[in-house]
Amino acid sequence: GGLDDLRGFQSQRLVVRPDGTSWLRDPLDVYLSSRCFDGVKTTFPYLVPHDSETREIVADTVETHKVRRTVADLRYRIVQPYEPFVAAGLKMMPLPVYHGGDMICNGYAFTIRGGKNRGDGDDHGDDEHLHVVYLFDISFMPNERLRYIQENLPPTDVLVVDCLRKTRTAATHYNYQQAVALVDTIRPKRVTYLVGMDCDDFYPHDEENRVIDATRPNVRFAHDGLVIEV
Repeated sequence: GGLDDLRGFQSQRLVVRPDGTSWLRDPLDVYLSSRCFDGVKTTFPYLVPHDSETREIVADTVETHKVRRTVADLRYRIVQPYEPFVAAGLKMMPLPVYHGGDMICNGYAFTIRGGKNRGDGDDHGDDEHLHVVYLFDISFMPNERLRYIQENLPPTDVLVVDCLRKTRTAATHYNYQQAVALVDTIRPKRVTYLVGMDCDDFYPHDEENRVIDATRPNVRFAHDGLVIEV
């Protein structure tokens, strides 16, 4: 519901027209599935404008004068499952997973170039890349998707996975038991970060991490502003 708020993250430039000057935002690429784009066109028709030059809505005021109402300038890029694309310099692989039985959301796998990949003091032989699998908004992992991660992608170094609740199940999200079951299957070499937690279901952040550390030292709750050193 906050798609239009992306305007706050876009740079602007001043454009001079015969009827005066106005500010335009530089287009922001949005990568999404074709099904998701259909939803955007229905829910946010004003963010899929026909005027590709101005990306503005022209509306009538009470006085019937025309005014220009600037909105987010979005450039939509349709992605397909298992077909890589490049965004912000990263080669991304869409991984479709279920977010409830009637909805498919994309997770993503990508690789970051950096320094030595450090696990638990062991050299895993891959000292130039960090392989990340990011699975948010997931309630079910089909076997064929899991096999693709295990057989077609490099061994996972960092796993990021949905974890809404501790023990209670949810129709559209993993709970802690389901998340760690996926950890045990994928077996990331470095660390797993849990995301999307319900604050009412867990201890405060640091306290919950201490509890998890007792049995799973390579699993952590993520937090805003988290930086992973490569």
